[in-house]
Amino acid sequence: MTVVTAHLFGSRNGYQTLGVAGAIDPADRAELEQLRFGGLSRESEIVELGSHVMGYGRRLPSGQVAISRVLPGGRDDVGRLTVEIVTLVFPRGGTMPDGPALLADRAVWDRCREAALAGGSAGLQMSGHELRQAVATQPGIERVAAYCAARAARGVVNLGSELGVRQLLETLAPSDAASVSWGIGLASVPPWAEACALRQGAVPDGRRPVVTLPATGAAAELVRGRTMQSVLDGDPLVTLKVLLQPVVPMPVSEDQPYYSNVDLAEDWSSVPSESELICWQAEKTRKRHDKLRRWGIIACCVAGALLVAAYYVPPYYVPLPGRAG
Repeated sequence: MTVVTAHLFGSRNGYQTLGVAGAIDPADRAELEQLRFGGLSRESEIVELGSHVMGYGRRLPSGQVAISRVLPGGRDDVGRLTVEIVTLVFPRGGTMPDGPALLADRAVWDRCREAALAGGSAGLQMSGHELRQAVATQPGIERVAAYCAARAARGVVNLGSELGVRQLLETLAPSDAASVSWGIGLASVPPWAEACALRQGAVPDGRRPVVTLPATGAAAELVRGRTMQSVLDGDPLVTLKVLLQPVVPMPVSEDQPYYSNVDLAEDWSSVPSESELICWQAEKTRKRHDKLRRWGIIACCVAGALLVAAYYVPPYYVPLPGRAG
């Protein structure tokens, strides 16, 4: 059983906190009072929020994990239809919640809303909806690779569906899954989002690069290789600390792989471009061919020398015992 804080944000005569059940940090409260439902301009879209999931998860300034669902609210003082953002704040060090599954359970959010309106300092007791950490599979690896490629480009990855977001979170270690800022059913891409599943018809604003599946480029290939190696080494969960170690710009020696486990404090500026990888591979292939060519020349010279010796040097016969030479 986990005790969580319930927070309700909405509008009666201006958007503000409408209720809180449990203790909440002032910095976290300020974060939760930010509007996070951009792109909803028609009343019909707001009404659909009752049956179409729109929500997100992220880590708050205090380090706690917050899962929020956007629901239709009432009308404000001038008759406009409003939205309400209901949030569950999970304590640090607790079990990582299964955000995508939690968003789909409407009964949980109705209960959370009622608790926040009632107020009190006891918080809300919850059980279940724990994130099931899974052994890395190919779909999970592809989503982790796309997520890391988006981070490398300082952009966002569109995972396409609620399933894609869940596969990303399940593949990562719990502490890393808690650090991912994600969203499902979003009508637009907020500046804090790193991974999302945009609703049908939503168009990214273009201010940040959007990575889609399958991800391409050096960063994605690097993550795929390291994730597969992590699984082969017996580690069922992958950690961003390992995956986000960038590569060094050039190999130390001819036989050393291009990718190196040198930790550069997650500075992706040293990640090589695809053209750099192609040039380096071509140079490495040329050196190998030069080495083979040198050995071929040496072998031909030795063979020629043996032929010359066989032609000019007279044969040496050893007389057999009992016979005259």
